[in-house]
Amino acid sequence: MQRHWDHEDVIAHFTLTDEERALVQATRADHTCLGFAVLLTCFQVEGRFPTNRHDVPPAVVAFLAQQLEVAPECLDQYDRQGRVSHYHHAQIHERLGFREATVQDADDLTTRLQPTCARPMTVIVRASKPCSMTAAGPSAWNHQRLNG
Repeated sequence: MQRHWDHEDVIAHFTLTDEERALVQATRADHTCLGFAVLLTCFQVEGRFPTNRHDVPPAVVAFLAQQLEVAPECLDQYDRQGRVSHYHHAQIHERLGFREATVQDADDLTTRLQPTCARPMTVIVRASKPCSMTAAGPSAWNHQRLNG
């Protein structure tokens, strides 16, 4: 994620809707609420979850915390590797219509891309864009299958 955001961009990209705020605040504890909001908005902006606290600019954390009326520092208590975080990932995927890619997805991409490119890595790179458009993530791809 880009490190520096001007205030207008933070507002445009990280303002929670009423529905999102209700979803996030259903988690109750301040650190869980803020952690969920960070995951949700970062996934909406970047299409991926932040891997650590330093992936999210302080201005973004502060803006989300302000909307939720919690202290930005409480995010340090959010366990990014724990069961709750994994549950939040699943909730966000479901809410945004994302799913794990299937073998059939890989087969369809291979069939569509194989005639246009002889180099397997180029096929994989070109495959990334349609996957993001159909909300099918690459985690289930079998690279051996794409290469052969």
